[in-house]
Amino acid sequence: ETRLMFEPEITYMCAKRINVKNKKDLEKIFCELKDSVIKKDMKKLILNDLSFHRKIILNCGNPILYPLSEFINHILELNFTANQNEQKNYFEGWKKIYLRQHEELKNYIIKNQPVNAKKKMIAIISRNK
Repeated sequence: ETRLMFEPEITYMCAKRINVKNKKDLEKIFCELKDSVIKKDMKKLILNDLSFHRKIILNCGNPILYPLSEFINHILELNFTANQNEQKNYFEGWKKIYLRQHEELKNYIIKNQPVNAKKKMIAIISRNK
């Protein structure tokens, strides 16, 4: 619920305001995230997912919201910790669901489609509760 209060709007603003350099950075982070899923490297998966969400927050264009990055990272880290006992299933979830969700979100941001990006973030958070 807390993520739903902030992240969809942050994603909307990011998709409207992200510059070319940061689009490339987001693409690179996604590729590293994908690679960590393929290699089943939990540590890198966590770091890359956190980097992905941090990049979105830091490109929303509203410096007042930047401190939320640490808060959202904390929530995501708690989620990873809670799921470590199910690592095998967790990687399957990333392969089948989460990676595709992140790719679609990234593509909406890179294509400057804020409404679609916001809807996708809502879907990601709602589905992954």
